[in-house]
Amino acid sequence: MQIDRTLLPSVSCASASLCVAVDYSGNVITTTHPSGRASAWHVANVDGTEALSGVSCPSVSLCVAVGNGGDVVTSTHPASGAAAWAVAHVDSIESLIGVSCASRSLCVAVDRAGNIFTSTHPTGGAAAWHLANVDGSNILRGVSCPLVSLCVVVGNPGHVVASTNPTGGPAAWHVANVDKTGASPGLAGVSCASPSLCVAVDAGYVFTTTRPTGGDGAWMTTKLDHPNYLWGVSCPSTSLCVAVGGANVVSSTHPTSGASRWRTSGVGHSGAPGLLGVSCPSASLCVAVDHVGNAVVGQDFALSRTHVKRELRKQLAPIGKSARIGALVNTGRYRLSLTPLTAGKMLVAWYYSPGRAPAPGAKSKTVLVANGRQTFTEAETAKLTRRLTTSGKRLLEHANRLTLTARCTFTATRERAIVVTKTFTLIR
Repeated sequence: MQIDRTLLPSVSCASASLCVAVDYSGNVITTTHPSGRASAWHVANVDGTEALSGVSCPSVSLCVAVGNGGDVVTSTHPASGAAAWAVAHVDSIESLIGVSCASRSLCVAVDRAGNIFTSTHPTGGAAAWHLANVDGSNILRGVSCPLVSLCVVVGNPGHVVASTNPTGGPAAWHVANVDKTGASPGLAGVSCASPSLCVAVDAGYVFTTTRPTGGDGAWMTTKLDHPNYLWGVSCPSTSLCVAVGGANVVSSTHPTSGASRWRTSGVGHSGAPGLLGVSCPSASLCVAVDHVGNAVVGQDFALSRTHVKRELRKQLAPIGKSARIGALVNTGRYRLSLTPLTAGKMLVAWYYSPGRAPAPGAKSKTVLVANGRQTFTEAETAKLTRRLTTSGKRLLEHANRLTLTARCTFTATRERAIVVTKTFTLIR
């Protein structure tokens, strides 16, 4: 859908209730309903005729945009119109290209001359931003700060510049030459889901690492079967990354597992858009923008609820010697490693339902056999312990074989609960 009439280089979604795009005419285009129609997006001119090239919204109460003339444009009420945005002239050397804010207490912007500008008070005006040259005169294009203690910057000629102390000055930043393919002039975008996953993109390649500050050797190069230059990437979790370029979206639920785990999808609307930026606030919503003012919104880029259900269901049945009836009775619990695909809360319960009433006129009674819960801060593998209830232990003590139903309720961050069930049989 067309939300603007000019090139949109960047978009940032703080959540499903706020997305902000920027254009080359000094405008911000905001919506509180990104999955709605074009009329849900509103254009406000916030920086005259200066082109804005990057935007970052770490929350619904802070957005920071950067662009030509070295301007930083900030708002604590992004959807409230032009008057809610303030302009500060920060870079007197070059145009700012990208920006990333880990929170209200750290934003990092990059320019075309190897410089970064950091601020622990991004709405504090020009004086609140501090310059450090971290990569000579090389163009820096993309930046991602998942935490105040980690920022990763990418640019020409295939450099990654990383720091665990972003405000520590030039000495706190370390350069790695990651892209040695010679296929492009430099890396275009980067996204770090956490300190254990960063993904950078360029001309048909993705560069992944689980140790972003580990230097050249910590990054893996993957050549994709993709005809277009990749300009933007967004990783809402360690188990989902989405990159865009040309008229294609490239996504993976296993970003570090090689080319076979990335799939390419064409964006199906007329005009063959040149997608430039993408932002995924969660595993079920991504918003991409292109060079002719379109926003492409959908769940096709991300993990569908069907996919999450399928992956959870695969993991529900107990396995191994510890899942035998005798072992369960002895220990009173069962522990199994689970990976939920994204951050959220999980509750797993086992139930026994008799096939028929035990006596004429009597009601079958469902028995809660075991249950357990776990909170996942990311798409991490963790042990979830299901403890037997008193009734469950009594039931198992007298059984040689028992068919149960596992019920999993998973609530991803900012999403509706997903409920999955699976029937399995325990043996002694």
